[in-house]
Amino acid sequence: MSGLSPQGLDLRVPGWFLHDIDPGSGRAGFVRTDRASLSAEPFLDHRWREPHQVDARLPLTQLEAPETRPPRLGFIWHTSFCASTLISACLDAPGRCLALKEPRALVQLADMKRRGLLHADPAAASAVFGLLARRFDEDERILVKPSNGANSLIPDAAAVTTGPMLMLYSSCESFLLSMAKQGGAGFTFVRNLFGSLASEHPVGAWPVPTLLSLTDLQLAALVWRMQMDILEAASAGLGCRARSLDCRLFLEDPGYVLTKLDAFLGLNLGPERLDAVVNGPLFNRDVKHPGRTYDSRSRAAAESRVRAQLGSDLPAVLRWIEAVFPAPPRLATP
Repeated sequence: MSGLSPQGLDLRVPGWFLHDIDPGSGRAGFVRTDRASLSAEPFLDHRWREPHQVDARLPLTQLEAPETRPPRLGFIWHTSFCASTLISACLDAPGRCLALKEPRALVQLADMKRRGLLHADPAAASAVFGLLARRFDEDERILVKPSNGANSLIPDAAAVTTGPMLMLYSSCESFLLSMAKQGGAGFTFVRNLFGSLASEHPVGAWPVPTLLSLTDLQLAALVWRMQMDILEAASAGLGCRARSLDCRLFLEDPGYVLTKLDAFLGLNLGPERLDAVVNGPLFNRDVKHPGRTYDSRSRAAAESRVRAQLGSDLPAVLRWIEAVFPAPPRLATP
C-alpha cells in the first residue's frame, strides 16, 4: 500500500477512522479523531457522527487495508442487551487494548452482504477489517464489539483476520425483561431487528399472518432465538478461536470472568488492573449513557418491577418459545 490516497488521506494513520461506507454513492467517509475519543464512545455510529459529519471521503474503489497480511483482531459478537458495552469498556486500557464499540461501517458491510454486494467485491471486507485494526500503540490490541446487526459477518471476519472471538449472550428471560423495561422503544427495536435478521434465519419464511399474530413479547422471544441460532451457525467451525459466555456469569462475578477474558483475548491486562476496574466507577454508572448512575441494585430493582408488570405473560412466553424450538440453542450449553 502506498499510504497516501489521492486526497492526501493517509490510511496508515489510525486517527483517520473509517466511519461510513456507502455503496450507493461509491464513497467511504473518515473521521479525524484520537484514541481517547474512540475509547470513550459507547456507539461509533450515527449517535457519534452522522454520515455527513465526516472529515474526508474516499472512493470505495480506493479503499484498501494498510497491510497485506491478515490483521489480528479480537471480537465480541453478541445478542444485544447482554452487557457487551460494559465488558468492552472494562477491557479497554491505554497501551494494552482499545475497544471499538459498534462501528457503523460494520453494520453497513453486513447490509452489503445481505444484498449480495460482498460477493461482487470480496476485497471490501479485508479493507474494512484491516482499517479497524490500525493501532495507536504498537503494543496495543484492538478489540472490536460489532453491533448485533453485523453478526452475519462472523465468517467473513474469520476469513480475513486472526484473533479470538467471544460469543456473548443473555438468557431469553433477560432479553425479554430488557425489552419490556424500555416499553415501546424496546419493542420497536425488536421489530427492526427482526427485519434485519429475517433473511438470515428460517423464521423469516414464516407466513405473514402467523408473524402478525404474535404479541410483542412473543416476537421478542423469537428474535432472541434467531440471534442465538445465527451466532451458533456463524461461529461453527471456529474451534478454539471462539468461546461463548452467558452475561449472567459476568454480572455475578465480574472479576473472575474478566480474568478469563483477559487470558482468552490475549490482552495481558493483569489482575491489578482488572481489580481496579471491578472496584472502579464503571459498575456504578450507565456505560451507554454517560452521566447516569446504574449499578447491580438498580438493575435488580428494575427487573423486579418489570417482572411484576408482565405477570403470567412472561413465563407463558418462555414456555411458548421452548415449545416452538424444543432443542435449546447449543451456544448456551456450558
